[in-house]
This record gives sequence, C-alpha cells and structure tokens, in this order.
Amino acid sequence: MKLKVFFCVLMGVLFLKGYTQVPVCTQLNFPVDTEFNVPVDVTIQWNASPTATTYYLNVGTSTGLTDIANNVNVGNVTSYVFPVDLPAVSSIYITIIPANSFGLAVDCSEERFSTRAIMPPLCTNIIDPTDTATLTPITNNITWIRDFSATGYRMIIEENFIGGSRHLDNVDVGNGTNYKPPDFKPNTLYYVTIIPYNDFGPATGCTAISFTTGEGPIPLECTQLIMPENRAVNVATTTNLSWTAVPKATGYILSVGTRSGGVDIIDTLDVGDTTSFTFNEPLPEGHRIVVTITPYNDKEKNLSCIRYSFTIEGILVVLSVLDVPKFFTPNNDGINDFWAIEVNPEAPLAHVFIFDRYGKILKQLNEGQSWDGFYKGKEMDSGSYWYIANLEDGNISNGYFMLKR
Repeated sequence: MKLKVFFCVLMGVLFLKGYTQVPVCTQLNFPVDTEFNVPVDVTIQWNASPTATTYYLNVGTSTGLTDIANNVNVGNVTSYVFPVDLPAVSSIYITIIPANSFGLAVDCSEERFSTRAIMPPLCTNIIDPTDTATLTPITNNITWIRDFSATGYRMIIEENFIGGSRHLDNVDVGNGTNYKPPDFKPNTLYYVTIIPYNDFGPATGCTAISFTTGEGPIPLECTQLIMPENRAVNVATTTNLSWTAVPKATGYILSVGTRSGGVDIIDTLDVGDTTSFTFNEPLPEGHRIVVTITPYNDKEKNLSCIRYSFTIEGILVVLSVLDVPKFFTPNNDGINDFWAIEVNPEAPLAHVFIFDRYGKILKQLNEGQSWDGFYKGKEMDSGSYWYIANLEDGNISNGYFMLKR
C-alpha cells in the first residue's frame, strides 16, 4: 500500500513539473536570424519546442509589426509556407510562439531576415569622384551608393570621350561600394559607368559621370614586413623584425600586440629612420603576433597600412570565436580610438562591412584594418552600428557595436 501511495505521489510531482508548464521559446533554423538574400517564396522552418502542441506566428515588415501574419495558429508543425510571396528586397521580422493547453511561451525573441530581389536592380549613383570633378588624384578610388537588390557591379572606364579607349572594360568589381582601378593617367578626362546586376540581369540605361585627373602629391607608400614573413608560423620567440624602406619616409612608428590593433607588447614606438627592431624580451609562446608599421615624414603619416601577423612557436593559443569589441571611443586619447575585429588565426577574415542603422555601408575592412569612426571625412554620431564579417572559410558573422564620443 505504501509503495502504491509513493508511486502516485511521484507521478503527481512529475506531472506538475513537466506537464503543467507552458513550452519554452524556439528559434528559426531556416533562414537563420539576420540572413540575407532569402527567396521571397521561402518555407520557414524552426526547431521543435518540447511540450508544445501548436505554434503562433507574428510576421511583419518592421519590428513589432504584424502586417504579414498576425498571431496565426499554424498547428503542431515546424515549418510554414506563406500564402503569398514575401515582399522583395525587404527586412522580414518574425516571432514564433510555442503553445500548449497551459498557455503560450513568454518573452520569445523577434528574429529577422532579408529577402532578395525579383527583378534587375536600378542604376546607382557614383559619389566619388563627383561628376565633372577636376584635379582628381590619379590613385583615386571609385565609390558609389549601394543598391540592396544588386548582388554585384560592373564598371566601365573610358578615356577622353564615351566610346574612347577603355581603362576598365566592363569589369566585375564585386558587391562592395568602393573599387580601386588601375592608376589613372595625369591630366586626362575619364568617363565612369557603374552597372548593378543580380540574378535577373543588369540594370539598364546607366549613364557615365566624368572627371579630370591632376598631378597631385604622391602619398607615402606602405612598408612590407620581411622578417618574419606575414602569416608565418612556428616563429622563434627570439625573432627580430625587419621591413622594407619606404621612399621619402624619415621614420617609422611600431605597434606590436597579441590581437588586432593591440599594443600590449610595443605601444606606438617611434623607432626612427631604421628598418629593423630587436625585442627586449622573448615573444609569448603560441600567440599570434600582430605588427603595425606606420611610415612618416615631416608632412604626413600613412595610417592606412595593413597589419601583419605571424604565430610564435609552442602550443597554439586559439580563439574559438570572433573577438568583436562591444564599443570604441574615437576621441584621440589613445585608448579604444579604433574599432577592429580579432579572429582565430586558423579562420582569418576576408572582409568586414560596417553599416549605419539605415543599412548604408560606411566602411569595408580587410583583416588587420580598423575603423576610426569617420565616413567621407565626417565624424559619425554616437550610437549603434552594425557589421557583417566574412571569413575566408565562407562563414559569416554579424552583430552590432557602440560608438561613444
């Protein structure tokens, strides 16, 4: 009899603990949160929530909005096909709420993805150089406004007149908004056309802008690290540094750290007009060492040079995830003045794109480069900014950080 009573009590406790609770929240597994270029006829899928017997969907074109699906009960399934295609080139916000007979899951997070285009993109505008500009540097980049329905851009550069000798002949320049063509000739008229395209074809009717080059001062070049070689591994802890000389440079500023932008080993040391450096102490075993060498003279510093890195011998100290700063303070006090991502040495970065809250790209970085909080020479306001980091192995990471002034 006692055993029977104990069994009944046990079953009651298990029932109260396991089966009288509302279900826990779930999340999308296709498309994943913040995914781009999603088909408009996508079938969304999510992870099953234990004890859920049905799911409710709230879907809209802005956060908190339910203009696509308003508390729709889709039943005890983990996928859903929208009755009509989603709007193209749009951000879609979705909240999935598991439920059972005891109630709805609470505080479920809203997720977001962006849909692709369903037609060719429109033409865009070149913003640098400006149309009819004069005395344009012969090393000038071409910059244009992003079209979010485009998956890439082609560029045509013609000399002296439209239809003239082609400096760049319909070249695919990728999906950025900035491209460095081969150096222009001095004192020459150029016409530039940028043509967005996607899976449905190229934009049509795009017109050229024109500009004339000047001579302009030749900026300082960047140096190249000779020893150790960039990305070298199993480097001795007693290694020295050596680099190539830069014409017209009268000195170099050296920074060395164990992370991108770090100065925990050498903090912005002016080493003078030399091309080598000897460390006072052995470098830390197993660490990735990041080196920045800034050439200067009495007129300028070249602050745009890439960082070099190499890995010291010993048991490798591996970062398992991207080391993304949560904030930076570009106030020229020498502390957190730049924003940069440190990565696992075994998974180096390919590109990092920085956006404002409206989706406009502000900066494209390569590994070892950083952002100073400026866009086209103007200080950006304090607030949240977003990034997309593309790793060389094809993985993508994204998120946001704060700029504080």
